[in-house]
Amino acid sequence: MSHTSVSLRGRERAWAPALHAASLVSELDVPEEQVKQTITALGQVLADTAPHERRWLLRYRYPACLVVGLVGIGAVGYAHGNYWSAVHELAPGRVDQNLWGEAFRTNLDRFRLARFPGLPQVNVGEILIHGGVPAYCIADLLNLLLQRLARDPGTSAEHFLAWALTPGRESRLTELDKPVQRFLTHGGDYAEDLVDRCIDLLHRLHQPVFHADGLGLPPHLIARAQHLAETGQLDWAGPTYRSQPGNRTSQARPHLELEPFGRGLLV
Repeated sequence: MSHTSVSLRGRERAWAPALHAASLVSELDVPEEQVKQTITALGQVLADTAPHERRWLLRYRYPACLVVGLVGIGAVGYAHGNYWSAVHELAPGRVDQNLWGEAFRTNLDRFRLARFPGLPQVNVGEILIHGGVPAYCIADLLNLLLQRLARDPGTSAEHFLAWALTPGRESRLTELDKPVQRFLTHGGDYAEDLVDRCIDLLHRLHQPVFHADGLGLPPHLIARAQHLAETGQLDWAGPTYRSQPGNRTSQARPHLELEPFGRGLLV
């Protein structure tokens, strides 16, 4: 009990100030293992706490741990339309979904984080949006981006979102899971930034040697995308990639390279 409490207190002290400076929880980019440990620890602490004190604990003792933990699990554990199963798996028999969900929404206001009212799932909707795109859903988003890049190699994140969110053309996103649809629709600048980084990711995945430096995407998304590319689950069949294999190099974003044979630092 004491070791678990100390671990949570340390994370609370580290994460609370960072949440106050953020808009989306995903901006903290907390490692997957820490997220899972936090949910397990919260479950253990609540199991040793009187029922009437649990709401106070989630709102006032460990609000940052709850917010970061629930959002992080959404990013790595959501699958097949199911969010809460991943939480229950880490803290079996110790999660009251209504209590945790209510405390999560209260804590969003506490840290002045972005709110997304009007979503069909009151708790899960905001949890998943704050996590960006779940790893489980990234394949469909990347393949939709590849389809657009095949038609227009110069497609930017701004152009993609303008196309995807055109009023009356909601069917353009129907092949995406609901969490991705909602993130693209409600995520604003954060959605545009993530799409921009995903386009960069696709360019790099099609290079002879992949490098992730400077991508700015969560490691679990990069790892999932690499797996999709290696196992043939990304649709490179469009004309941009099939008939113009050198085109990605010319379209790639500028980056710095160190040339050790006399020329030094290059753009």
